[in-house]
Amino acid sequence: MKKRNVFVLGLLFMAIIASLSACVTLQSAFAAPAEPESKATLWINGVPQILNETYSRANSVFVYGSDVYVVGYIWEEEENGARATLWVNGVPQTLSDTESWASDIHVSGDDVFVAGSVGPPRGRQATVWVNGIAQTLSHANSSAASVFVYGNNVYVVGTVARVTGTALERVGSNRATLWINGVPQTLSNVQSFGQSVFVSSNDVYVVGSENVGQGGRAMLWTNGASRILSHPQSSGQSMFVSGNDVYVAGSVFVPQQGFSRATLWVNGTPQTLNDTESGASSVFVSGSNIYVAGWELYRGAEGGSGRAVLWVNGVPQILNMESWFESEASSVFVSGSNIYVAGVIARW
Repeated sequence: MKKRNVFVLGLLFMAIIASLSACVTLQSAFAAPAEPESKATLWINGVPQILNETYSRANSVFVYGSDVYVVGYIWEEEENGARATLWVNGVPQTLSDTESWASDIHVSGDDVFVAGSVGPPRGRQATVWVNGIAQTLSHANSSAASVFVYGNNVYVVGTVARVTGTALERVGSNRATLWINGVPQTLSNVQSFGQSVFVSSNDVYVVGSENVGQGGRAMLWTNGASRILSHPQSSGQSMFVSGNDVYVAGSVFVPQQGFSRATLWVNGTPQTLNDTESGASSVFVSGSNIYVAGWELYRGAEGGSGRAVLWVNGVPQILNMESWFESEASSVFVSGSNIYVAGVIARW
């Protein structure tokens, strides 16, 4: 029987674990890969393109004009660490020669902004690269998850770890943080994680989660004012604003079933996207269509297998059907009639 492997656990981390456990540290996302066959992938209208043949991951996709930008990382075996990577029309560019991770990208005019982090596991520093030049946002253990450019302002959201106590007994506490042109603003006074930022009509929206009580809760901050999207054991991962409507993608844990389910909140009202174990990583709205990228756990004759899913107006489309592959969709972007999805495929 095929076992539930480390790759699926990695998917769960991206979807809900950060908001369910107060013990999660920023370095958890940078653990060494379990298998060398996981490959950064870009699906264009459902057709997969492998971006790198060695262990790698694609975290975000952005289309500007005729150019397709993807960010993520490539694992360097000799150096035993990840390297933040930008692919432009499939051609990779390494953003750092030290351990690093690229989480999100936004292109504005001639400028390319990439959010991520640089440094060893116990010293990650939130970073934004502007046209390939790194700018450190925080010297504390931190990470940048999302970047958005609006007018002349650059908005980055992420998490900063605050450590208190004596040298013998240190206690870490993460705080969701928004940087505006490099100036940090703490969004929450409890354990929290910032995941996505979007600016519309001068309003700044941030989605993430807070760890309170028995589990995390999905949160939406609008111009700094907080709103609880779902009570405990939920997580907000991505957001998009279209007109007067605010869309948030994430997951909600169902205690009766013992697993999370992909969820889309529209103006604060949750809609379950999948009845099986699943998570939503990214949301994009184009015209009257709502696109959500994520994953589901498929249980077939050979056991459990995570597979990439794209929901279009709530209807799921499986991006890979082969039961011997693991996959996850991390990001979706729509340009004209083309649908771009970034993520990862791994053969086991």
